[in-house]
Amino acid sequence: MSSASLAAAYLKQRELLARFLRRRTGCEQASQDLLNDIWLRIARSSQTDAPENPEAFLQRVASNLAGDWLRRRRFRATVVGEASDVAEVPEPAPRAEDRLHYREALEFLMKVVEELPPKRKEVFILYRGEGLSVKEVAQRLGIAEKTVEHQVAKALLHCRERLAKEGLWP
Repeated sequence: MSSASLAAAYLKQRELLARFLRRRTGCEQASQDLLNDIWLRIARSSQTDAPENPEAFLQRVASNLAGDWLRRRRFRATVVGEASDVAEVPEPAPRAEDRLHYREALEFLMKVVEELPPKRKEVFILYRGEGLSVKEVAQRLGIAEKTVEHQVAKALLHCRERLAKEGLWP
């Protein structure tokens, strides 16, 4: 199967993919951006073999990209103290005192992450910072998925406790 058939499958499924991405992200702009990312992946795939089932491949790519987008959005929300509801649209321009508060919280959080034991810090950064799944982190580091979950939970607890103690977490 050629990359041309992958492009044809994309054009055929574009509206279906757009609806899926809109439902998954709750954001029209994000869905359009993610559709563009899918198209770019197709353009790059001309140098490799196309998948046997292009429709399933495109659905998996859309699902992965939406999941990555949601993880990044949630991570940003935890860092800057926004509401955890990812469908909420933030103010276009935060107030100066909010920007200062967010900057202080982010700088402090970066210091707190540096306090973590090396292995826990690595797991936490891969999972929360780079948006990898538990399975991907486990595979990359050669550890059990339960270990990843445990390390992330302990890292989050440490960060929240330190931020709360500093008055930067509710």
